[in-house]
Amino acid sequence: MILRRITQHVKDQNWFAVALDFVIVVMGILIAFQITNWNEARGERHREVQILREIGTDLQQDIFEYSRTLSYCLDKISALNYILEKTEKLPATSFADDYTDEGNTYNQYLDDSDQLRIRGFAERSRLIKKQLWSRAITVVNARPSTTAFVSLENSGELGLLQNKSLVRQLQEYRQKTAGLQKTQDVTLRPARDRASEAGHLYGLSLFGEVDEDSLIKLVSETPSLAAVLQSQLGYGKAHFTNLAAANKLAALLLKQIEKELGDDATSDTPRSVAP
Repeated sequence: MILRRITQHVKDQNWFAVALDFVIVVMGILIAFQITNWNEARGERHREVQILREIGTDLQQDIFEYSRTLSYCLDKISALNYILEKTEKLPATSFADDYTDEGNTYNQYLDDSDQLRIRGFAERSRLIKKQLWSRAITVVNARPSTTAFVSLENSGELGLLQNKSLVRQLQEYRQKTAGLQKTQDVTLRPARDRASEAGHLYGLSLFGEVDEDSLIKLVSETPSLAAVLQSQLGYGKAHFTNLAAANKLAALLLKQIEKELGDDATSDTPRSVAP
């Protein structure tokens, strides 16, 4: 209809009407484009909110996993400290005391540890008296969730996140968790297996109970067992440092995601947990 009208105006040489019709056509096209862009932007924002919530859920699960693993790690360190102190084999200092991750050492993370404040080394040692050897060499590994992030990478949807700084932080965090898992699988688990085999030579089982006095006497008289426990203490401290650093990063990222969600946050949006 508009084309026929323009044609008629041209035949009538009504140039004002032609110009007006032309303006109407252009404005209609621009408005249609704008509406399309608005709809696309709304759709992308809706998907971005979904992505942020999914990542937030993964991070919340990660923080729970770190909290659980850190507690086991502190049990391990408390058992090792107790045995080595009793046998007078506790090293004055070790490499693990100065080992840093995200700029903090084991002792600095220890000072900020909620888990240790809840239950100190002495209390932990008292509760595991019958399992001192088992707890001293056991390694409980954290398994961070990568479901949402891997899905995003595979689908190519990372570009939907508008905050590129957040994208970089997420990539760095996933590199961190990948490094943590590799350390756990390649270093800590084999070290535990070697310690377990060393214990078998002296009748010490990973899953059995042992009398405290008998264990203290055995370690005091067996330099090889004392060396095994000293190594396990170093591994335990380094593991704690890595876990605490990953936990801190996860908590910071979760807070950043909550900030990004802003008014789009709902009652079921994951909330940050203190490291």
